[in-house]
Amino acid sequence: MFGYIQILVKVLSKSTYALLFATVSWVVFTVSVLFPNRSILFQVVPRDTMSVVEKIQFVSSFYGSIFTNFTWLSAIYTILVSLLFALNLVLFVYYVKKQRALFKGSAPVVGNSAGGLVAGFLGIGCATCGTFVLTTVLSFVGAGAILTYLPLRGQELGILAVLLLMYSIYAILSKIQEPVVCDYK
Repeated sequence: MFGYIQILVKVLSKSTYALLFATVSWVVFTVSVLFPNRSILFQVVPRDTMSVVEKIQFVSSFYGSIFTNFTWLSAIYTILVSLLFALNLVLFVYYVKKQRALFKGSAPVVGNSAGGLVAGFLGIGCATCGTFVLTTVLSFVGAGAILTYLPLRGQELGILAVLLLMYSIYAILSKIQEPVVCDYK
C-alpha cells in the first residue's frame, strides 16, 4: 500500500500530470454539475442581453447546485468520480508513456482503465436526473423506470462507478509497480 502512495506522489509531483489531473477533474465535475441545467444554460448564455462577466457569473452559480440539487450521496460520488476519473486517466497516461519506452502492448490494463473510465462517465449525475448518460440511453428502451425499483433509486450506478474506478486505479498502480523484467529464480 505504501508503494502505491509513493507512486501517486511521484506521478502527481510532476507538473504535467498535476495539471492534467486538475484539468480533467474540473472538466468532469463541471459537466456533471452543468449537464442537468443544460436547457437553461442554452437559453440564457447565448443571449446578447448579458455581458461576458455576467455570463461567467451565471454559469459559475451552478456549481452551488452540488449542495442543493444533489443528495448527499450523489454529491459525494459525483466529486469522487471526478477525482478518481482524473486520477485514473493520469495514471493510465503515465503507465502508457512508461511502457511505450520499454515495450509494445498493454492490453489488460488498457481494458481495466477503459472500463473504469466508462463506468465513471455513465455513473455521474444527480438524484433528480439520475445518471445522466445511462438514464438517457436506457430511457429509449423503457429501462429508466427499472432504476426506481432499486433501493437507492439508481444511485447504485454512481457507487458502482466509484468502485470500478478504484479497482482500475489499483490495477494500474499494480502494473506500474511491477518490475520491468520477469523474476528469474
